[in-house]
Amino acid sequence: MWRALLLIWVLLAVGCSTTEGGRAARPSPIRATGVGNTMEEAKESAFRQAIENRIGVLVLGEREVQSYRLLKDEILTYSAGYIDDYTLISQERASKKWIVTADVWVSSSKLTSRIISSSSSDGKMNGKKASDSFSSFVKQKQQADRLSAKILAGFPENALVAKFNRTELKFDGHRNANVLIYFETSWNRGYLDALNELLTLIQDGGDAQSYSGVVRVLYKSEGDWFPSQERYRFSDTQLFQKFETQFDDRRIAVRLKMRDGQRVVHEDCWNLPDAYVSKGYDRSVQILGHRKYESVITLTIPYNSKAQQILASANSIVLAVESADKCSKNGNRSF
Repeated sequence: MWRALLLIWVLLAVGCSTTEGGRAARPSPIRATGVGNTMEEAKESAFRQAIENRIGVLVLGEREVQSYRLLKDEILTYSAGYIDDYTLISQERASKKWIVTADVWVSSSKLTSRIISSSSSDGKMNGKKASDSFSSFVKQKQQADRLSAKILAGFPENALVAKFNRTELKFDGHRNANVLIYFETSWNRGYLDALNELLTLIQDGGDAQSYSGVVRVLYKSEGDWFPSQERYRFSDTQLFQKFETQFDDRRIAVRLKMRDGQRVVHEDCWNLPDAYVSKGYDRSVQILGHRKYESVITLTIPYNSKAQQILASANSIVLAVESADKCSKNGNRSF
């Protein structure tokens, strides 16, 4: 099974930063009209349009294909912003629908630590507007979680590639036969590109004193002598921890299958000892996308054993990267 991740930028506008000096220093509001079954639904629709007009929207199309059969075709959208403030211009009911028009001030999610509103000096507070802003912020974070989950779920199966090179046959001093299977592992560049696009969108900044963590992605383009590096800062602790937890060398294993046609005559699983990810003391996760390793698996066939029949029937070798947990649950079969 392979998963193709297609990231398409639609209506990508430059995120407009705002200051703490009040509405006078902010960009002009977006006037938007929403329609819904209730007034709240119509207002939410207007908010969503305003956010997409100001910040832009990313459309993620995910297709999973197994044996050329489509399993899933799902569309997710994400906008890196939430409402800051709004003024209702009109609200009316037409037939069974509500229509709401509002002037909406939009903040980028990269400004989460900024003060977006405050109470007036006479002690008055518009709790409803504050609640609406919080709800918009929560929905934006939920979208970020869902979008991140789609990309993170591809590690390690779709993130790393195992490429078979060659086999050698050697005999040891105990008359056993050792089959040496050489292969290479490296990062899937398509996965790295998707990861970079995701991180570009959902990073929420933070200065050197307040950020929760940093994700760095190293990669090499063809012909490069030295790796390039992209750096993404997060103030959102929960979101950063998702990357910190998922990207872990201990989660990586390789499964070997020896086949006689379509029939598997032997399979086994090994953890890979190489470093594909590193963790730093500066609260960082480094994706070592420029790394490539050559490894070898040694299969020992005991002298004068029935395992030789398995070797004789094998006519192809298949290698695949998968999670160490999955390898462990499936169990191993040895000679």
